[in-house]
Amino acid sequence: MSSVLALSNKFLAELSTAFRVLSVDISASVNTLFLRDQQRPLHEFQPHMFTVVV
Repeated sequence: MSSVLALSNKFLAELSTAFRVLSVDISASVNTLFLRDQQRPLHEFQPHMFTVVV
C-alpha cells in the first residue's frame, strides 16, 4: 500500500511540475501576443489563440 502511495506522490509531483512549465509557456506566449498586438485595438484580438489543448 505504501508503494502505491509513493508512486501516486511521485506522479502528482511530476504532474505539478508539468503544469508549472505549461503555465510559464502560456504566459510567455500571451505576453508575446500582447506585445505584438499592442498597436491593434483590443476588440480585434482573437481569443481562440488562447485555446490550450491538454
